[in-house]
Amino acid sequence: MVTQNELKAFYETDLKPKLLFFEEQRLLLTSKRKVLWIIYGILVIFAILAVIMVFNLEAGYLQTIYRKFVGEDRYFYYVDDKDVRVFVVFVLIIYMITFYMAVAYSYTKMKSTYRNRFKTTVVGSLVTFIDKNLNYTPKDNSTAKELLFKQEFHNSDLFSRRKEVYRWSGEDYVGGILGGTSLKFSEIHAETQYTRKKYSHSVSYPDIFKGLFFVFNVNWNFEGVTTIIVPNDSWDYFLKKYLSLVKKESKFKVYSDNPTIAKYIFSTPFMDRLLALHNKLKVPIELSFVNSKLYMAISIEENLFEPPISSTVLDFQLIQTIFEYMNLGKEIVEELIVLMKQPNQMDLK
Repeated sequence: MVTQNELKAFYETDLKPKLLFFEEQRLLLTSKRKVLWIIYGILVIFAILAVIMVFNLEAGYLQTIYRKFVGEDRYFYYVDDKDVRVFVVFVLIIYMITFYMAVAYSYTKMKSTYRNRFKTTVVGSLVTFIDKNLNYTPKDNSTAKELLFKQEFHNSDLFSRRKEVYRWSGEDYVGGILGGTSLKFSEIHAETQYTRKKYSHSVSYPDIFKGLFFVFNVNWNFEGVTTIIVPNDSWDYFLKKYLSLVKKESKFKVYSDNPTIAKYIFSTPFMDRLLALHNKLKVPIELSFVNSKLYMAISIEENLFEPPISSTVLDFQLIQTIFEYMNLGKEIVEELIVLMKQPNQMDLK
């Protein structure tokens, strides 16, 4: 277990020199953003003045402008002043939209480069600091990891009773073997599609899940599905096909079609650790034991592991927050190692 002093020492000796570089990059990025928007603002003012000028020009001038714009060889027919004004406004609108898209694309590209470098350098270093057996990938361009996690997401049986996944995105992949236990986790966002047909055909994309999704290979030989919910009672509707076994301090709900494994898991300090984790994060947590694997989903609304743009990166609290979420996998593995010491002699079928 990494102590607070060890994390602070790592921050000062290893991360801070890297963060100084990213602070310079962040300031450069914000400066470029300001310049881009100042230029765009000037052009907007210019476009407004141009429209005002066009609407105040005399007819002869409008026809002259139109001829020069389309070319004398194409000016075959008379166009009245109203059409010329509409045409000029249309051209200015297209011009402003095009420039806005160019500005937005330029800024997004700069931000993406800064973000990816930060994640690879800083977040990657934190993952290695937690344990050298862990590896980190900010984004999988081949989509192979996304497909793997999407399948595991379905296998977990935590969300299969909800709407079908329509849109899926994943990033920040961590994987490795700790204490003989294989683990992997990722920040994922799964959405379904909802079409309102009663009054209109508007389409929305409600969240099925957004947060961290963990997969642990616990190598237990047991059958059935055991699900632990902390603490959302409203999810009973989706889990009613299971047998509700026990509650603990009205915090847990355990559903299972294998009472032996459910009672064993619930009777161990593992549940106390889970409750402590929930009290610390104060967000919904769901777990399931399915086919020798433990799945854990932690619902988190904000995007994790993202470098700040408007505030400094030279903030130990920022690093500590990233570290704590990244360290969750190792903490759960440590609890699982203790949990798995006894069931080797148990018949969990």
